[in-house]
Formats: sequence, C-alpha cells, structure tokens
Amino acid sequence: MKVGLGIRRISSSLTWTANSRNVPVDRSELRWMLEKLSINVASTYFDKSEAEQETELNKLVNSLNMRQKHRLESWIHARLASHRPLQYILGTQPFAGLDLFVRKPTLIPRWETEEWTLRCVKVIEKNEVSRSSPINILDLCSGSGCIGLAIAHHIPHTNVLGVDNSVHAIKLASVNARRANLHSRVKFMQLDFLRISDTDAAAQITTRFTHVFDNCSSIFPPFDYVVSNPPYISFQEYGTLDPSVREWEDRAALVGPGEDGAGFYPVIAQIARILLASKKDTEGRVFLEIGGKEQVELVTNALSDSGFSTTPADIWVDLAKNIRVVVGR
Repeated sequence: MKVGLGIRRISSSLTWTANSRNVPVDRSELRWMLEKLSINVASTYFDKSEAEQETELNKLVNSLNMRQKHRLESWIHARLASHRPLQYILGTQPFAGLDLFVRKPTLIPRWETEEWTLRCVKVIEKNEVSRSSPINILDLCSGSGCIGLAIAHHIPHTNVLGVDNSVHAIKLASVNARRANLHSRVKFMQLDFLRISDTDAAAQITTRFTHVFDNCSSIFPPFDYVVSNPPYISFQEYGTLDPSVREWEDRAALVGPGEDGAGFYPVIAQIARILLASKKDTEGRVFLEIGGKEQVELVTNALSDSGFSTTPADIWVDLAKNIRVVVGR
C-alpha cells in the first residue's frame, strides 16, 4: 500500500493527507499516536506557535519509517472510519502515573476521574499521616481498576478490593494490577450487588476481602474508605453521547438504574455504612463520582440516610468547572 503522508492545520485540528485524501485529525490524538510509536513529541510543543508545531509535526511524520507510517495510517483509519476510541486502538491509557491496558467494552478511564482520584489520595494521606498499619479501601464498580490501582500506587501501605459486575472488567483490572506490579495489594471480585440485599453484599465482600488479605482476617468493619465511579448517566442522556462512546463502551458501565441514572448511590451508601470503620476528624470516608449538579442532592441525601455527613467543601468541582464528586464523612 502506497502511503503519501502529510499534515496541515485547520483551526485546532490537523488534516492528515494519505493516498491523496484529506481527513481531519485531532492534534492531541496525533501527538498521542506519534508518542505510541516512540517518537519524542515533547520538543515539538514547547514554547512554539501552532504554525511552528505544524512544521515540526510534519518533520516527525516524514521521519517515520515505512512500517511506522503504515501503522499510523491504520490507526487514523480505525479512528475515523468506525468511531473507535483512540484508547482502544492504542490499547493503553495513562492514569495517575500508571499506563493501563484498555479493551472493549470496559469503560475507558477519564481525565475527570484521574483528577479526583489524585485529590482523594491527598485526603487519605492527610487522614492517615501517622498510621503504620494497612489502609483498607473498597472500590465499588471498579471497571478497569484505575481508581483503586492509582491509590495503591501512590500510597504503598494500602489493601484494595475492587468489585464489579462485569467479567470483562474484572479480567482487565486483574491484568492491570499485575502490569503495575500491584497484584499483591489490589484484588478484584465479581459481584452484582444491586441484585442482592445490602447485608448479603457486605457479607460477600467481607468474606472475599479477608480471604485474599490474611492480615485483615480479624478486622471488622474491614474498610477505611469506599471509592466509586458507578454508572450514573440516565437512559435519555445516553442517547446523546458521541458514537465513539455509545458504539464501543459498555452501556451497563455508563447508564445507571432509575429514571435519573442515580440508582447506585443509595445502595453504595448502605454498603459503606456496614463496611466502613468509624473515624473521627476525617476529611472524607466515601468518595463518589457523580454526573453533575443535578445529582448532588440525590447523592447527599443517600449518604445522609446512611449516616454520613457532607459539607459544602465535600462537593468537588473538576477543572472544567463541573461538579464531579460528593464526599461523605
């Protein structure tokens, strides 16, 4: 296959020229693809105008060998022709210092989740500054394992149990734990906790946790913190999502139960009530990602009904100025 390659700038995107066809390519995605080919792109972006970046990117593209050019074109074709997410094409996603495998249909970790996970790490470190014993964390709806793995990566004396209903997600998360060399401290179990009672779910989680972490067998309640990024999109909102999301990522990992999509939160709060150890003077014990300001009252009420308190400072806003997390104390 003959490949004639080049790029030129159109607004914030680039046009990729291949086989005499011009197709739009997102600048950041092209950079990501080049980095995946082990091309150093950082110098291209340092203190340079868009026109200068375009020139430098052209130089990088022209420097590729034929195998790299074919690979790059195949990635661009897959991205544009089928709406396939770039993370699924490249197979990995950076997250909080880790490089995680991603596979269809497991949910791709988002930057918003990465942002609040790192903030959560700081809260836990502050709460546990003088602690020497293991910190035990329950990650409900764990997906790729990104949240629990990131916490364990940044806080060495942690044990994490991730729980998810998806077999695909559990397998992928377990692979990621081994890839990050965290498999001794981060374990996963499959459980559809929406279909059983809160007490049964708590009992099964406790049994699994004490089985895989022998040093915690005599501790109850077994956990210090609960983190969760549950499905929270309403079915109505799901229909408006980009095809790259709707056609590739697991709908069950996106759409929450109930008309408002918020059906997971009361259940998570009740499980947390049973499984969390009591703590005084803490800046948070339950960390829940939510779908925006419309869900704040629903989530704070669910936490309150389970005995947790929230303050205005416990409503976290992300870098895009969207309400992203509610913290329960």
